[in-house]
Amino acid sequence: MIHQALYGYAEGHGLLATSTKLSSEQRTRLAQLTDLSGPAPVRGFDGYLCGFELPGRLYALTRTWFATELPRPGCVWTHALLLSREAIESVRIPTLARMLRRPRSAAEIEPYTVGLPIPVGADLTSGQQVIDLGSLASLASTLYQTPLRRVCVPADS
Repeated sequence: MIHQALYGYAEGHGLLATSTKLSSEQRTRLAQLTDLSGPAPVRGFDGYLCGFELPGRLYALTRTWFATELPRPGCVWTHALLLSREAIESVRIPTLARMLRRPRSAAEIEPYTVGLPIPVGADLTSGQQVIDLGSLASLASTLYQTPLRRVCVPADS
């Protein structure tokens, strides 16, 4: 089972729905890393993926989108998959990334209150791009040898 959480605007950025009980440390870390600062959407910005560790031996894979339909400028939606070691070892990241969904409205939070099954037999090759080993080695080195350095990977959208 893959647990999930939805963050968005509720008199400030906060947790709107979750499929599992989260500790105060987990809620705090998620709230900090699921918000996006800035007053207005950037033209062509379609959201971004982010991954980070959570207390309690979980890993969060998130996707954040501007929520221009909400009343306050700078509002975002962030869908988080809360991944156990089993889920990480069982499913490829592109498959997990396709599970992240943007709500259509503030009233559509019910789907985020239930866990998701770990995909079995998912197509692990569709949508994947080939990365040469030199680029992969450089990226891995930047991520793990200098943990305070920021990494940006450009994408087509």
